[in-house]
Amino acid sequence: MYWIDFDSMYYGLELIGTAASTAVQSNPASDLLAEYFSTRSWIFGIIGFVIVAILHGKQKVTLFIDKTDALLTIFSPLLAGIPALISMFLLYLVAVPEQALNTTATVVYFISLVYMLGCSFKAARHANPMGIWGFLATCYARCFSVVAVLGLIVGIFGMLTPNTQNARSQFERDYMWAKAFAAMSVAYAGLAWLVVKLARNDEFGSIKKWLSFKG
Repeated sequence: MYWIDFDSMYYGLELIGTAASTAVQSNPASDLLAEYFSTRSWIFGIIGFVIVAILHGKQKVTLFIDKTDALLTIFSPLLAGIPALISMFLLYLVAVPEQALNTTATVVYFISLVYMLGCSFKAARHANPMGIWGFLATCYARCFSVVAVLGLIVGIFGMLTPNTQNARSQFERDYMWAKAFAAMSVAYAGLAWLVVKLARNDEFGSIKKWLSFKG
């Protein structure tokens, strides 16, 4: 019988949070990144997204074609992790060294993410065939929704990790993680509800068609 090693899982999550909280300090371009992810940048990003949403409501542009297009776009950072996890599992079975395993999984993740973003941009082009500015505006809004999901993940783990490291007991540590996952679930549910409302067609499209660059 196999048992889940929760300590290892927590340790892995803490590494993500630690990396998130120290990445800016260890990066030579830390000043630029800090400015980009500053509160001011997020405000301008949200304003831009709202403007595109208003144009979508006035049928000047089409932000998302249908519910499938919307959900696959905003959750692409999470869905891209599936191939990465599969590759990690397969490499683990053949006893690949840990460093090579992690490097391969990271490369697979970013390739998967770029591929899904390409599918999303292709769908945006299909949705706005007559105007380049409408296409660019919706691509911007799609990118911002993806950045919002990534920011949510990195932000929550980055803020939580220092607290879990100072937890006085395993129960307190488990409670902190459970609270973080609950907060993320609520945030994701709200984000999913928002973008689904921005879908032009109130229905689900073909996932296979979306992933094959056919919109």
